[in-house]
Amino acid sequence: MTERQMQFRVGLFTIISLVLIGVMVFKFGQLDRYWQAYYTINVHFNNAGGVYPGTPVKRHGIQIGQVSELNLIPGEGHVHVTIKIAEEYQLAENTEPRIVRSLLGGVTIEMTGGNSTELLANGAILEGQAAADPMQMVNNLERNVTKTLGTFAETSEEWRVVGKNVNSLLVNNNDKINEVIVQTSESLKQFSNTMTQMNRSMESLNVTIADPQNQENLRRTLAAMPKLVSETEQTVKHIRLAVGQAEGTLSNMQTLTEPLAQRSSQIAMNLDGAIENLNSLTGELNRFSHMVNKSDGTLQQLVSNPDLYRHLDQSSQSISVLLKNLEPTLRDLRVFSDKVASHPELLGVSGVFKGSAGVKEAPPVEQGSGPIRQTSGALDFGRSRK
Repeated sequence: MTERQMQFRVGLFTIISLVLIGVMVFKFGQLDRYWQAYYTINVHFNNAGGVYPGTPVKRHGIQIGQVSELNLIPGEGHVHVTIKIAEEYQLAENTEPRIVRSLLGGVTIEMTGGNSTELLANGAILEGQAAADPMQMVNNLERNVTKTLGTFAETSEEWRVVGKNVNSLLVNNNDKINEVIVQTSESLKQFSNTMTQMNRSMESLNVTIADPQNQENLRRTLAAMPKLVSETEQTVKHIRLAVGQAEGTLSNMQTLTEPLAQRSSQIAMNLDGAIENLNSLTGELNRFSHMVNKSDGTLQQLVSNPDLYRHLDQSSQSISVLLKNLEPTLRDLRVFSDKVASHPELLGVSGVFKGSAGVKEAPPVEQGSGPIRQTSGALDFGRSRK
């Protein structure tokens, strides 16, 4: 092997080694994330203790992104954390970020939940939950244990007092306790008798049920139950319908009475005025009745005085006689008016000298060579005057 071949091989080995080292650094150093596409989400935490830029973001234990920026918002009272998520990991809208702190102090942001079909858009804002401090949890546990031990000591003291009181009660009331035990034994006997009677009742019930006739009746009853249930449902529907109609009626009544309620003051004033007018009319009727009931009143005299009634009766009879006597005169006036209507010339001068039969007469007809002329008495009277 020549020296040139040796140098070539050494150089080739060096180049291959450098390439392998570069690949391992790129692979195990997760340098490929610098060439991945990301989308950004914003998370608000009340307490972001232990979170720094570069803090890994995981889902189900797999790293899907990392924290890129933290900003404290004093006026709003929370920490604004910007997270970059690889595009291949699409999160749902209802995903809940949660800070997880290990016992060794390591902090990660775990994306939990997220079963919605809607995905987070770039720049979406989520509300996260801060992790509890393990040391704070230990301190709280210590305080709770101390409090529990104190309560247990107090309870033990109370149980000691209760035991002492029970012992004193047993010593001082031994006779009463024996009596209570006897009564308890009797009560147990009565309970046993009751259970025996119940057993007998159950046996009787079994015998009753075992009867074929009773079984047939029970079968018919069970068969009729669906129909009864259906009828009950129909009844309930009818009741609901009736209730609905009643509600509609009440609504209509409310609509009807609403104008009356709006004019209630005016109606009350009108009723008050009507009542006042009725009271006034009642007073006037009362005064009229007093006037009628007076002994010297006209109506009272007409009712109670027979002479006044007799005079009125005589006057009515006289008027009746007078009307009978006026009948011929009225008849003559009717005849006179008829004559005047038939022969108005009677009211002239010729009517005074020439009599009339009192009935309508045909005008006289003159005979001649010329056409027939009709002349009335009035015309003749005028010709004679010429």
